Amino acid sequence: MDGADTGRTTPAILTGIQAGSHTVRLVKDRYLDYQVNVIVEAGKETLLFATLTAAPTPNFVTTADTVTVPEGGQGTFRVKLSEGPASDVTAAVTRISGDTDITISSGASLTFTGVNWDTFQIVTLQAAEDDDAENGEAIFRISATGIPDKDILAVEQDLGGPGYLLITPASDFSSSGAPGGPFSPASKTYILQNTGSGSLNWTASATTDWVTLSDAGGDLDAGTSTAVTVSINNSANGLPVGTHFDTITFLNTTTGDGSTTRNVILEITAATAPPLSLSKTPELGRRFPVLSLFKWMPRMTTGWTGLKSPSMMC
Repeated sequence: MDGADTGRTTPAILTGIQAGSHTVRLVKDRYLDYQVNVIVEAGKETLLFATLTAAPTPNFVTTADTVTVPEGGQGTFRVKLSEGPASDVTAAVTRISGDTDITISSGASLTFTGVNWDTFQIVTLQAAEDDDAENGEAIFRISATGIPDKDILAVEQDLGGPGYLLITPASDFSSSGAPGGPFSPASKTYILQNTGSGSLNWTASATTDWVTLSDAGGDLDAGTSTAVTVSINNSANGLPVGTHFDTITFLNTTTGDGSTTRNVILEITAATAPPLSLSKTPELGRRFPVLSLFKWMPRMTTGWTGLKSPSMMC
C-alpha cells in the first residue's frame, strides 16, 4: 500500500489508515499486478473489490531447432521468451537423450526477467572428438516452471569422413552503432577448412541486402582452407533503431558434412545527444552569464507535508 508491503493477504481489513488518497497494489504469482487509487474518508469504511487477470503464458523462442556441432568444436543457439513473464523465469537447458559426446559448454541456466525477456541469450554446445566416423545426435530440452518445453536437436559432424567442411570460429557476428552508421565491428572473418580425406565444393550465402560476403563459393582439396569475410554494408545505414538479424549459411554441396550457419546480429541504438556546455569562452569586451541565481519559497499545501528549510538559494 502506497509503495510499502503490508505483508497481508486477501481478504484483509486494514485499520489506522489516514483519510485521503492511497494507492493499493495487489500481487499474485502468475497474475498481472492489480493497482488502483482509493479515496478513504475519515470515519468511514472503504470497500475494495478486485479481479486479477491471469498473466499470459510465454513460450521459448529459439534461433534454430537444429544445431550443428563440429567434432572437437562448438555450436550455438539463442533463446528468449515470446512475451514478458509475470515473474522472473529461470530456464534449464539439459540433454535428455542421445550422444553423450555432445555437452553444454555454457548457458545451462538462463534467467529471464521483465526487463530482458526479449533479449536472446546464448547456449553453447560442444562435441568431444571420438574414434568413430558417425555423426552423433542428441536432444537438449529448455524447460522452466509454467512454460512449455522446447527441444533442440544437436547434430555432431564427424571429422573423419571424406570432404568435411569445418567453419571457425563457432561464434556469431555481432555489431552495433547509431542509425546511419558507422557500425563496429564492421566485419568478421570465418575460416572454411576441409578436414576430410576428399575434396569438396562449398557455398556461402546471406539473406539480407545489408550483409556482404567476400566470397560465395568454391572448392577445397583435403587439408586446405579459405576465408570468407562477412561485412555490414551501406544498406544498413537506412535501418531503424532496433535489433536486426541475418543468417549466413555455409554449405558443403559435395557431401553435406559440416554444413552450418552463423548468425549476424546488428544492434542499432538511438544516437546520444552531445553534453551541454556550462561555460563559454567570452569574446573580448562582452559578458556572458554562466549561472543564474533564483530564490524559491515553498508553500504548504497539505497538512502532512513538512519542509526542513523555508527558503534556499541555488
